[in-house]
Amino acid sequence: MEYNMIKSIRETPKILKNLKIRDEIERILEKDFNRIIFIGCGSSYFSSLAGAYVLNKSSDIQSFAFSASEFMFHFVKKAKNSLVIASSRSGNTAEVIEAIKLAKQKGAMVIGITCNENSKITKVSDSLVVAENAEEPNIPATKSFSAITYILQKIAIRLTCAEKLEKELEKMPKVVKDILRNETRYKKLSEEIAEKEAFIHLGSGSGYIAALEGALKIRETTYTLNEVFPALEFRHGPIALTNHGNRFGYFIIAPKTNGFDAVLRLFEEIEHLKPILITNSNLNYPSVIKIPWEGDESLAVIPTVLPLQIIAYYVSVFRGYNPDYPKRLVKFVDKF
Repeated sequence: MEYNMIKSIRETPKILKNLKIRDEIERILEKDFNRIIFIGCGSSYFSSLAGAYVLNKSSDIQSFAFSASEFMFHFVKKAKNSLVIASSRSGNTAEVIEAIKLAKQKGAMVIGITCNENSKITKVSDSLVVAENAEEPNIPATKSFSAITYILQKIAIRLTCAEKLEKELEKMPKVVKDILRNETRYKKLSEEIAEKEAFIHLGSGSGYIAALEGALKIRETTYTLNEVFPALEFRHGPIALTNHGNRFGYFIIAPKTNGFDAVLRLFEEIEHLKPILITNSNLNYPSVIKIPWEGDESLAVIPTVLPLQIIAYYVSVFRGYNPDYPKRLVKFVDKF
């Protein structure tokens, strides 16, 4: 039996290929703002991190990413004369809707990003980008995460006027399609780690954002503890977890960029624990997942997270769970 989650993942290339940003959004992006603020909850928060990462890496534009709750409780004063880009798969996430209202009270302009045109975010935002057909029947975000991330990255690129990055992002649907051809291998790796008691995810740069989202997927679908650390922070205390030996599974997400050699040394240091390394570098290790991404490292979140989504699905299935409807999870949180 196949669940909807894997079917949704397989639909990602088609969804990305059809995403568009309307002229109205383009006109908003031409205005002057003090700063750009990305907000969201859950997977949409990690998409927000991906959008801000592109801006921070490729421009001097002041940019932040906050979870919607932290933004409205602690940082809403930053909304004055800012562009707030608020993401919600359902368009009904309680914290996101409230954060938008507070941001507008402070004088922000708000662009809402959603998969659901008939939702609350449509009514409270100044403008809207809809990821058509990107909302899944399954609860864990898969193709919707990639779609929202893609839109936020595209907006960030338009803000920086980086034509090179724009051309690279346009190649993403094909890259994702190529990654999905290796599903059988990801399934085999999943079977090998299905009985691990917990999982440790280490990432650097955009790989850290992918690690956060990958850990969330495995956490949601398998009910296991998943810890996430910036790669080199692992030596500063968390490495004590290696005393559990092979009872824990390890992932290192490392697209090639500054510091890659240092991350690779860490991988070699814990190689006896058989970590899975996700990278776009040519390396001769048995547990390497090579992704065919040759573009800028700041755009590597989607291609590096795809294998983790598939692994999360198959680990859940091998454990005998239903990955479409994890216990205690809902499609969106409607109160806080």
